[in-house]
Amino acid sequence: MILHVPARLAALRPVLAALPHAMVDDGGKKFDIVENAQGELIRWARKETATYDALAREWVPCEERIRFENACMLFTTVEEIASQRFDVLGRVREAKTGGQQVFLMIHGRRVDALEGILARVQIIHKCFIVHVEDAADAAARIVNITGDLAIRPYKIIHMTHLPFAPDLIKPCSRGEKDTYLHMLAQIPTVTPTIAKNIALQYPTFDKLLAALEGKQSAREQMGVFLGIPLGQKNGATLGADRARHLVDLLFAEDPLVTIG
Repeated sequence: MILHVPARLAALRPVLAALPHAMVDDGGKKFDIVENAQGELIRWARKETATYDALAREWVPCEERIRFENACMLFTTVEEIASQRFDVLGRVREAKTGGQQVFLMIHGRRVDALEGILARVQIIHKCFIVHVEDAADAAARIVNITGDLAIRPYKIIHMTHLPFAPDLIKPCSRGEKDTYLHMLAQIPTVTPTIAKNIALQYPTFDKLLAALEGKQSAREQMGVFLGIPLGQKNGATLGADRARHLVDLLFAEDPLVTIG
């Protein structure tokens, strides 16, 4: 996958500074990034050498080409929405031209007064809203979304009856520790590396729950996860937004709550 980040956007949004580092891990590049793109939307593109023919049920080779995904991301801050400098409904409507899936990334702590307008955006435009606290959090969320978009075509084929579509890898547990790690890694935004780092501090699920239940407030419970290393070279750690998400998930009483 190729991530197109407009130069003007990267210059105006310091929170995106960690993005180039997040696109690289110990094994090399995860995704390519183009920082001199035009406009104000973050876009994704795919390098294609074959297309899938649903009727013939086979991959058909084609000349190498770049195809943009039907998805884009807008970036703003809580302050810009609160001061009405960023017209949320109008900007998302413009971005949806052509029926694109729009991701709206919002930098800053959640504000209750803005939940109404954000709910309208989600209902009217089916917009996916991502709240981030800092540069490391923003980079990690963009990397996760990029990865999800990258495997989307293969997920669709996997769910067909094609005999040559391989099963997804389903790791088997070799004991209680493995089960604990796999359970943590099933939580959206928790990578296997983050799961291992949580387990280093809280070796069992009982110890993790004990640490959480020993706190007096949700903010103190968030502190249990704050500072957990993300496993990136820049030393990034788990931010407040994802820490809150983990606390809300582990203490949710609704069995039908959406995990995302």
